[in-house]
Amino acid sequence: MDRISFFSDLRRNLSSLTILDWLFLVLLAVFPFSVRKILFFEPLGGVFNEYSSVYVTVADIFLLFFITAFLWKYKLSFLSIFAKWWFLTVFLAIALLSFLWYDIKLVFVLRFFQLVSVAFVFWYLVSFVRNVPPASTEGGRGTFFLIVFLLVSFFGIFHSLVGIFQFLFQSSLRLRFLGESVLSTDIPGVAEIIFRGEPFLRSYGVFLHPNIFGGFLLFSIASTLTLCFLVRLSIVPRGTLPCGRGTILNPVLSFFEHHYLFVLFLQTFALVLTFSKSALIGLFVLFTYCLSIVPRGTIFSRLSVVYHQMRGRFIVSLFVCSFFLLVFSFLLSVDVFSFFDKSLFERGFYLDITFSLLQNNWFFGVGLGNFVSSMQNFAVFPLESWQFQPVHTLFLLVLSETGFVGLLFFLLFLFSLFHLPRRQAGVEQSQKSFVPTSTIVPRGTMEDYFVFPPSVIFRGLLLAYLFIMFFDHYFWDIRQGQFLLFLCFGFLVVFSQKQFQRL
Repeated sequence: MDRISFFSDLRRNLSSLTILDWLFLVLLAVFPFSVRKILFFEPLGGVFNEYSSVYVTVADIFLLFFITAFLWKYKLSFLSIFAKWWFLTVFLAIALLSFLWYDIKLVFVLRFFQLVSVAFVFWYLVSFVRNVPPASTEGGRGTFFLIVFLLVSFFGIFHSLVGIFQFLFQSSLRLRFLGESVLSTDIPGVAEIIFRGEPFLRSYGVFLHPNIFGGFLLFSIASTLTLCFLVRLSIVPRGTLPCGRGTILNPVLSFFEHHYLFVLFLQTFALVLTFSKSALIGLFVLFTYCLSIVPRGTIFSRLSVVYHQMRGRFIVSLFVCSFFLLVFSFLLSVDVFSFFDKSLFERGFYLDITFSLLQNNWFFGVGLGNFVSSMQNFAVFPLESWQFQPVHTLFLLVLSETGFVGLLFFLLFLFSLFHLPRRQAGVEQSQKSFVPTSTIVPRGTMEDYFVFPPSVIFRGLLLAYLFIMFFDHYFWDIRQGQFLLFLCFGFLVVFSQKQFQRL
């Protein structure tokens, strides 16, 4: 490609993106980083506590610009978007009402802004799809989602490498400017595992906890799978796609097309090193769902195809088997029972406090983000500073803070995501038409049998996240977790729409 055509392609592809699109891409890039400025905190147990503090992150700054641009673009028409997703709108209104009985008003303002801002990300994705113009009038719009998932996959590689090297060096990598925590097995409270009687650091990445890092890696794995589908979609015979593909992305797309199994392996390996039980089981849920939904019926027929493809690839098979044997043997050496016993004990302790709290607050709750601040009032003994944290079940936490009505509308919103309008039912089938349906296909490689429709991928991801919600709370009260959950909501709706065929 000569220099003139290079910049011509670049200008044509990027000129179709609006300011709102650019801000969304920036948010995707910066939300994982834990860079923040603490403005205020209410000490709990005599020390700083994450859940009673007011802080500003880099993502919050860009979110303010993002929300302003969204409201400027849609003006009063955004009310129709709120009305369409009225379960979510009512849920946010109920959360707002909890301001009336909140103890620390300033903390409530932050918590409510965090919740509403990620809802705007969801509304943006929904409104973006609803307002996609025909490709004939606005070429190159399909490039946007390629850029989105390229970006997420790229940062998935970056964060995976950070997590892997943290585990190898058993310390932080001095990336404090990216929000990395100071990590060492000598520091009290740092997440670790016991291996042959010795403590080993779990991978954090630049996240606040390995479990959150695991949730992000699930999202980046789903994004890499989606990117693979979009790349396959972009190279189908000419005339299939109504919107053009610029050559500026071709080298990068070519890399992911031919090496995306390595990218998936890298992210999966980093996920294993987080030792997040819920995230690892979530990964199993994601792939089990994808394998069982794609064409040719059941999971067994697809696994049979993969087996026949791998049978002639001895080196690849040996490498994959060796990796899983290594992981399995390592896990056998880990003190798994103490790992689970500690986790179960902590969850039982927080469940006792939750049930005491709900006896008198089951209908209205104690207020958005007010669970931790109220814990001592319902504990039978003085709490240590490290014990001030939410119950490790998202649904019980939502019930405790927003009450029965709040939880009801939150569940109705989740239910609506799995039961989108029937007019969209044919979209998944049209997406499946791009999935290989026989063992004799062009480029007949093993990679072709891990190409899943995006609507299936993100439904599987949401199922994985739902499983995690029963055992963790970070999707509700941690900034990075909120982004992950509502991005999953938004992309599920995006790829369940008929307009997907024009993206």
